[in-house]
Amino acid sequence: MRGARWLLLAAIIAILGTVGVTYVYQKNLLLSAAPPKPAPLDLALRAAAEDWQVTQTAQGRPAFHIRAKNFEQDKESGQLNLKGVELKLFHGDTGSRFDLIRSAEAKFYQAEGVMYSEGEVEIILGVPADGQPSNRLVSIKSSGVTFESATGRASTDRLATFLFENGSGSAVGTSYDPTTRDLHMRSQVRLDWKAPEPNSKPMTIEAGELIYKETMAVILLTPWARLTRENSTIEGAETVVTLLDGAIHKVESKNARGTDRFPNRQLEYGADQLYVEFAGGEVRTVTGQPKARMVSKTDSSETTVVADRVDLAFDPSQENALTAAIARGDGTVTAKPVAAKGIPPPTRILRSEFIKLSMREGGREIEAVQTEAPGQVEFLPNHPSQRRREMDGERIWIAYGPGNRVKSFRSVNVATRTEPPAAEAKTRGPLRTWSDNFLAGFDPVTGEMQRIEQWDNFRYEEGARKARAVRAVLEAKTGRIVLEQSARVWDDTGATAADVIHLDQKTGAFEARGNVASSRIPDKKKPSTGMLSGDDPLQATAEQMFSESRNRHIRYLGKALMWQGPNRLRGDQIEIDREAGRLTAQGSVSTQLVESKAASGSFTNVQAARLVYTEDDKVAHYTGGVTLIRGDTRVKSEELRAYFVEDDSGSRLEKAMADGRVEIQQTIPDRTRTGTGEHGEYYVAEEKVILRGGAPELVDSLRGVARGKELIWFAKDDRLLVNGEADGRATSRLRRKSSR
Repeated sequence: MRGARWLLLAAIIAILGTVGVTYVYQKNLLLSAAPPKPAPLDLALRAAAEDWQVTQTAQGRPAFHIRAKNFEQDKESGQLNLKGVELKLFHGDTGSRFDLIRSAEAKFYQAEGVMYSEGEVEIILGVPADGQPSNRLVSIKSSGVTFESATGRASTDRLATFLFENGSGSAVGTSYDPTTRDLHMRSQVRLDWKAPEPNSKPMTIEAGELIYKETMAVILLTPWARLTRENSTIEGAETVVTLLDGAIHKVESKNARGTDRFPNRQLEYGADQLYVEFAGGEVRTVTGQPKARMVSKTDSSETTVVADRVDLAFDPSQENALTAAIARGDGTVTAKPVAAKGIPPPTRILRSEFIKLSMREGGREIEAVQTEAPGQVEFLPNHPSQRRREMDGERIWIAYGPGNRVKSFRSVNVATRTEPPAAEAKTRGPLRTWSDNFLAGFDPVTGEMQRIEQWDNFRYEEGARKARAVRAVLEAKTGRIVLEQSARVWDDTGATAADVIHLDQKTGAFEARGNVASSRIPDKKKPSTGMLSGDDPLQATAEQMFSESRNRHIRYLGKALMWQGPNRLRGDQIEIDREAGRLTAQGSVSTQLVESKAASGSFTNVQAARLVYTEDDKVAHYTGGVTLIRGDTRVKSEELRAYFVEDDSGSRLEKAMADGRVEIQQTIPDRTRTGTGEHGEYYVAEEKVILRGGAPELVDSLRGVARGKELIWFAKDDRLLVNGEADGRATSRLRRKSSR
């Protein structure tokens, strides 16, 4: 019993029953199922005695020794009155120790086998039979103690107080049954206890009722219990305390909750069933299940953990600070910012079947969170400017900075969903992404997400727009997304592939770099005519591409090539402005245009330094040294305007107007015609050429030279009209040779 420390004081009250110890020990020595009825002491010859002593031995060792300074017997009732009682109950193993009971007065009723002490009773446990004790002995004081010799049961309904090596205690109403070695404290139980370790903090145990089962080293507390240690408290309904080597080893409590309240941190936890393990008088682990809950509060945030089961680990070297928390089964971790100046960061909610939280030194802030099972994270806005984000991952790792603010966020096999801010919700839909790997960085001050990196099989979807790449980076502040390696973006207007693509999430604009290839679907609402028109997709390649206004404004840079069906356009830079109805190109511009579907295979090729095509007048304006080649006809000039018309077969070139050192040449077998002037006109359907300005001239390799103010040449029928000076007009007709 000595090893039971503060709990042994409860057992000591049981010894109160041993005031009639003769019968208690007799009962323990007999093998019969029920003790014999004690025979009255034969005191007929004298009714009183002084310094009365009785000693009982068992198997050659002392069992008990009782001594009374005065002894009286009532002859009629047989009642024994003892004064100055001192009872030694020797321990049954070796008899080297005994429990000492002292009482000023005691009455023993022989007929009932009951001893009763009205006054104060003092009990001292584990007194050495030889020598002085090496430590403080347990002592108990009470009054109104009743002992039943037939059962060995001792009880009192009065206050009992305890003093022992590591503390003290009290209870109102106490009983002890030596046959079961159960101690029962019936009400107002309080124990103030300190573990033997030098740095341990004292603990107070309170309960409505206490039962100590000495053989099992178990204490039952009911209907309520409270364990208080400095700033920590555990409260619950029915509670079981298990002892190991005289110290608290484990506490199990129903409908329980615990609190740790320190100046810079507050911790609360609870569950339908709470299991607390101690070592050295300090809490080491707490397990709650089911309906487990933990709340950690700091100056900047409140973190709540809810799960079927929650395991907490504590470090006694850090004032029993929380070091880790594990949530199992339908776990949820909610981190909510505490009201502060400025825009609060979003509330974070993590869900998984297994979640582990690791705390920083001191247990005040979270250091890391990870899942060992698939999980989901939500970022709930606390301000209209914030986005609602959601992420599902196979595994999740979260690193925290100061103030319980997220520093980084990592996951694998990820799917994300981001809602636009409240002001944009009506015009924009959610953004979704998928990837094998995910890493996010956060602002250490505001807690806002700054950067997201996703790699390996990245996919993106926002409304009609979709994208994919090996790697993607989102800069949250600017809303720019960078797609790298085999990047591709597409929507209902077309698709673009490149080595790298930069997307502007806010405006929808994007930039593509490196091996750019794009395909645009014709606009059915506003069909294009003239150059690069038709129902076929508009294809393009370049080193760079810029798209704005949902592909209404596009620029291609560096070796740009654009084609639609058989039509081609090349240039160092090509720009399409669908809103303005304009197509421009510059730098080594080259176009290849089929005249109509009916005339497929009949191309018009034009080379120039610059090109501007306007949809309204359907004119392509070439400048910077132009060369037009159509069949056997070539036109050179400083600039040239090509006019397009629509017919049943589609768009076709109607005519071309050339200016500045114009040279029109037709080359056919065995014959060449070359016309020059400052202005030239070429009409496709009629195959008519008009030259004027700068002394127009036509040189025919077979017919010679024709000059005039204006030359009109009909290539179909080999007819030439020459207009002379203003005061007259000359005409000339050239005939082909029969050999042609």
